[in-house]
Amino acid sequence: MFRDQRLSCEEHQAFGRRFGALHVHPMHKERSAEPEVLTVKTTADSAYTAGDGWHTDFTCDELPQMGFLLYVKEVPPFGGDTVFADM
Repeated sequence: MFRDQRLSCEEHQAFGRRFGALHVHPMHKERSAEPEVLTVKTTADSAYTAGDGWHTDFTCDELPQMGFLLYVKEVPPFGGDTVFADM
């Protein structure tokens, strides 16, 4: 974890590319100039929270990704914890 970082979208992607090619999420619904960036946002009006509960990302892929880079911009005053497990 790197606390108190201020990264632009371009800087975030450049950091990720230091480790290899970036992945495009198959459920990516935004049609933006940065398909490798998936915005996950939950509000009080959201029907569900993406990734709520324990999960692993893309272990079903033939070649699962080496890792993921999360850049959190806003968390609630309570909860909002992200826990990592080395599997």
